[in-house]
Amino acid sequence: MARQSAEARASPHSAMLNKLMLWVFPLGVLVGGPFLMIAILLYWVSNNLWT
Repeated sequence: MARQSAEARASPHSAMLNKLMLWVFPLGVLVGGPFLMIAILLYWVSNNLWT
């Protein structure tokens, strides 16, 4: 964000994307991270049982 020009920072689209990158994406990682670990564990267990 620091590299953006003043014109780019002033646009509403850029402001929305900056807020998404600062707040929504990290929250998505925190919420989705445990589910990813569970999915990998289920894949590993089912693959080992199948083979």
